[in-house]
Amino acid sequence: MSPPRTLLRVILLVALVVLLAATATHANESRLGLDIEQTTISSKNGGVTASVTCLIPLNAPPTYSCGSFFSALREVMDSFETQLGLGAHGAAPLALDASFIPFCEEAVDAFAEEDSGTSARCASALSHQHALAFASPVRFWDLHRADPKAAAGPSPVFVSSAVVKLLASAGLRAQDGSRLAFDFPADIMLQVRSDWEGWFFPDHAPPEGINKGQMDVRITMQHELMHGFGVSFTGFDMATVPGAVLPWQQPMVIIGGNLLWTNWTTDTPQYVTHLVDVKGKRPLTDIVRTIQTYQPKWATIKPADLGAAMQRDAPDAYKAAKELATLLSTPRAVGFAPDRTKLDEHLVLVDTPAGNVTANSAVHLDSETYKDSPDYPLISDTGAYMGRPFTATLGPNLMAMLRALGYTASKTDREADAKQWAYAATRDSHFLAVERIDVLQWRWNWIKSTPWPAVNVCVAVSLGLVWLWGVRKDWVALKQNNVWIEMQA
Repeated sequence: MSPPRTLLRVILLVALVVLLAATATHANESRLGLDIEQTTISSKNGGVTASVTCLIPLNAPPTYSCGSFFSALREVMDSFETQLGLGAHGAAPLALDASFIPFCEEAVDAFAEEDSGTSARCASALSHQHALAFASPVRFWDLHRADPKAAAGPSPVFVSSAVVKLLASAGLRAQDGSRLAFDFPADIMLQVRSDWEGWFFPDHAPPEGINKGQMDVRITMQHELMHGFGVSFTGFDMATVPGAVLPWQQPMVIIGGNLLWTNWTTDTPQYVTHLVDVKGKRPLTDIVRTIQTYQPKWATIKPADLGAAMQRDAPDAYKAAKELATLLSTPRAVGFAPDRTKLDEHLVLVDTPAGNVTANSAVHLDSETYKDSPDYPLISDTGAYMGRPFTATLGPNLMAMLRALGYTASKTDREADAKQWAYAATRDSHFLAVERIDVLQWRWNWIKSTPWPAVNVCVAVSLGLVWLWGVRKDWVALKQNNVWIEMQA
């Protein structure tokens, strides 16, 4: 006996609802579907703009929404606009490429195979870092000092386009005297994981406020954007120097089987020019310059023998290399000098974790020193952020660091900064590419890889079979009642 038509319609309706819930483009409070949205937002006065992609997966807390993320990001953008003078005095707006997206193992696999041309179908930068959030400058300029012999530091210097936009508004020009053209989509990439359950969003705040198990998403974005502003070692042109590593990890790189020095002292990230040996009051760039005086015989030295060869042939360079490694693995041994001409004055202590010389060293503040201060948003111990309320106003040390990098709301100070530089030369940096998320591809990926895959497949197949059965029944009915013949007439 055939199932009644009413029952089949109920099955069809239920299957349709479940399938649509699994592929929906807007979430509701029960998190039955994905929340996907791409939009553009601006700060209050237009000094910061952001092209934003939001994708919240099925396993995210039901209180998460793209609207909440947009609101939190805009609040952080407003705070930086006001404090750093972004967009003021005729400066071009700072452009962000921001994403609130899930971690993706698929991107990790693609990154491991990227030399073979494999491309990721989801956000690679965040997943490569295995982090809750990530930010980096994505465009740099070579700035050449007006006085190369000045104590202000090496020249040329890799400088984030976020800073160059401010300097350009105060008179900085290209080498031929022309105005600088900012014809690229973004200055900074920002990514935040949307599948982590611990984010606190202010528009969903319970009466008691943030709890100890939550982290205010605004603090995290505040932290990451400071890296994007230039508190980082990013700046090597990876297309020119494939496989470049930081000189304190290994003073050379291997390209095509040959050992080559990194070009750190000729193209130094701006932030690094302010790092100082706290005890010896010596810029780290001076130490690296000593290391790079060693010119080995490339054809006769194997990478494994480099240390022994340096010790034998260039004892001063070898001593400097050991000194640099020691400084960057000794707590509170390195500081940031807001004024490079006054190294004996106040230094901001940076993170140099014992026995852990990594790319993360020295780009955060020392946790023990600043965890209970207004400067805590850039400490290395991000666990200390848990349960803390967001404060838009940056601490004095953070403001001093950003001011040293060229961020100021004062027109007079900005003009003085611009005079330090003779000219700016555009330079493509391929360390990171600005990514846009393919929304349709994301939806299909999540149908395949969320906790719903078996349900999705079964529902899709069942829906198709039910539909086909219904079409067959209608066809039979039409033929039996000669309705088809009447319709044709």
